[in-house]
Amino acid sequence: MFEGLPRSGSASRSERASPAPSSTSQAGIAGSASMCAAIRSIAAATRARIAAASGSSSGVGEAGGGVADTPPAYAKRRENTSRAAHEPPSPESAASDPHEAPRPRHLPLSFAGVRPPPRREVVHGDAVAWLAERPDLQDSSVIATMPDVSELGVSLERWREFFLGAARAVLLAAPPDGLAVFIQTDNKIEGRWVSKAGLVLRVADELDVPLLFHKIVCRRPPGSLIHGRPGYSHILAFSRRARDDADHPTPDVLPDLGAMPWSHSIGTRAAEAAVTAVRRLSPATTRIVVPFCGLGTILAVANARGFDAVGIERNRKRAEAARTFELEPEPAAKPSI
Repeated sequence: MFEGLPRSGSASRSERASPAPSSTSQAGIAGSASMCAAIRSIAAATRARIAAASGSSSGVGEAGGGVADTPPAYAKRRENTSRAAHEPPSPESAASDPHEAPRPRHLPLSFAGVRPPPRREVVHGDAVAWLAERPDLQDSSVIATMPDVSELGVSLERWREFFLGAARAVLLAAPPDGLAVFIQTDNKIEGRWVSKAGLVLRVADELDVPLLFHKIVCRRPPGSLIHGRPGYSHILAFSRRARDDADHPTPDVLPDLGAMPWSHSIGTRAAEAAVTAVRRLSPATTRIVVPFCGLGTILAVANARGFDAVGIERNRKRAEAARTFELEPEPAAKPSI
């Protein structure tokens, strides 16, 4: 029953069957033991050198002597490596570590090649007061169509004072590298010509703001007989630093006003000419300010050309309409037969 178990005080069957080790095998075992002892000795010496180097970098090596200080750059890398094994480095240490790879930065959309849509703001208020509080509007140009005497309902002398003050505010609001553009139509009152272009030129001369160009926009076909108002409008552009490009001239006479969104509109063609002049002559401009914006013809053209736009209008209903006014798409050209 218990035959498979070794008896007390006696050897097992396998032990009884195993032969005694020979002298050759004993020599091999002794050689292996010597090799293992040598490897352990080398490993122990290596660990001692590493420990000595670590001690010198932390100040222990100076007391022990005989071990050179660890180079600062290597010590910095080792410190960061040891710290990273236990916890993530803080943003401050990561930013100051010259040996760590730079982290990717998230760029704004404009740097990624995608520009945000143009913005529009319409202020219900007095345009002259708004401009007077904001001289030298940075990154801006101003396009103004100042109201006629019939729109203000005042005397001619009171209107003239208002017009001169408004022209001064527009010219002072435009920064040195921006444009101040006026789109105005003269008037005839009691048999006398009221030149709005002449009044603007007078103020610009007093402020020493040079004239860049003076264009004419036909309100009626040439040769037409018109009572009350001339058959053309003026587009005058001024700037302290900008210069007109003589190598790339533009038309001085525009054939018509373009589409007229409402009765007092300046016309889309005149608005296009003014906005295009800003794009061409003032690369620094990113925003167009439009005092007396009306229903927003110039605002819509400016947005369509990629500019942010700010309008100021004292009439509440017109200001509300100007916030959402959009240009109607141009009809498709008829195919030629």
